[in-house]
Amino acid sequence: MGRDRLLRIGMACAGIFMLVALASPAGAQNLDSLKRSYIIPNLPANATFVAANVARSAPGSSSGSPSAFGASMGQAFVGASYQNRERGNNVNDGAVVAGFGLGNPEQYVGLEVAFTSYSTVRSGFGKTGAVSFKVHRVLPDQWGVAVGYENAATWGPNDGGNTWYGVVSKIQNLTNDPTGLFGSVTLNAGIGDGRFRDFHNTTLSTGQVVIGQPSSNVGFFASGGLRLAPSTSFIADWGGQDLAVGLSIAPFASVPLVFTPAMADVLERANNVPRFILGVGLGFQLPNMGQ
Repeated sequence: MGRDRLLRIGMACAGIFMLVALASPAGAQNLDSLKRSYIIPNLPANATFVAANVARSAPGSSSGSPSAFGASMGQAFVGASYQNRERGNNVNDGAVVAGFGLGNPEQYVGLEVAFTSYSTVRSGFGKTGAVSFKVHRVLPDQWGVAVGYENAATWGPNDGGNTWYGVVSKIQNLTNDPTGLFGSVTLNAGIGDGRFRDFHNTTLSTGQVVIGQPSSNVGFFASGGLRLAPSTSFIADWGGQDLAVGLSIAPFASVPLVFTPAMADVLERANNVPRFILGVGLGFQLPNMGQ
């Protein structure tokens, strides 16, 4: 049960915290304004992260691992997630999230706050949940760094535990048109405890992979998103235990709404078949609260 809840944190508290990017009036893609957004924007060196200047949305670059970019003052988000089976069993699951940003990550630091309900239809919205935080900073040349604390405070029968992590992100333009086919890539990599530790061990006598105690106190995670079109990116995500692949789709140019369908556990380490996951997120600017 604890490992299943850790998966919820990964899919509902990361990829589901909306993979949405906002843009400036000049048309330059902006970075994620949502919880753990993993964006593939086309950023100028001095790009601002002001959601009031929304011109279009952009696809993301992760389905479960954190990004170093996050929401800043005046930016808010809502989202939902679904998976057709939990990790290690055949029970489907879902979660919803809402959050907001504070501070200015370009000049100082930004603080992202997210509230997640891990209970939904079966047991009732809001009966089990958590609050998570991320402190993030934007660096020159499209780099970002962040430190986060997932499930810092919880309520209800939440057995997932909390997770500390540190992450570095880099956006790299590959062509003169970063929004076109193979035009740009976003890479995220970091270390953390909690859900990022690998609980899989190989039995030496049989070679069978079994789920047991983690082999170390920290784990490594990484994700990447390759731009395929202005509205679509291909994503691959190693969350410390499983590999997921999928797409991030922003179908409406002027509405920061993003859908992220993916197949989790494609290596079949926890289930005998991969699991389908879906994240939907929407970002917006709070009135009179821009930077």
